Amino acid sequence: MVGPSEAVSSRRRVPDAAGLDVPASKEYRGKIIKKTIERNRASTIKRKYFKELKKEAKKAQKQDTEHSDNHNAAETGDHSSGAVSAPNDRASSRRKHKPNSNPFQKVLREREQIKKQKEEEKRRREQEIRQAEMQRIKYAHKRKADHKRHSARTSRGQPVLSSQITGILKKLQKK
Repeated sequence: MVGPSEAVSSRRRVPDAAGLDVPASKEYRGKIIKKTIERNRASTIKRKYFKELKKEAKKAQKQDTEHSDNHNAAETGDHSSGAVSAPNDRASSRRKHKPNSNPFQKVLREREQIKKQKEEEKRRREQEIRQAEMQRIKYAHKRKADHKRHSARTSRGQPVLSSQITGILKKLQKK
């Protein structure tokens, strides 16, 4: 007969790598949450889309029944129901159902204006940066030329005083 300790050891153990009692890593949980959010968002969009389709179908069906009622009344000459002849009804419906303007038109215009201002500001800053860079380059060339003139030497290694004197005179004349 097999003892209780031997029976336990002969049982098959679940490997630790199966992760049954180990919580999922944060990264994996984040992926699950993102997928759930995306799935919910997609289903919400689909639901709203089909709801709008149903509304449009009901509206079209309602208009068809009204049109057929008005048309039948016009053919029979029965105007007692308050129905107007079909051509007048179409004309009045055109006047009633003018296209709706965009309710966000003002916001869109303001946004475009802000965008144009930002673009103009960006162009102005880029222009200033280019001008500053050109001035730096010009100044560096000037200093390089001045340094070359001032470091000029004779064949014996002595500095050429005439170029140094002209440089000093130019500085004095600027002041």
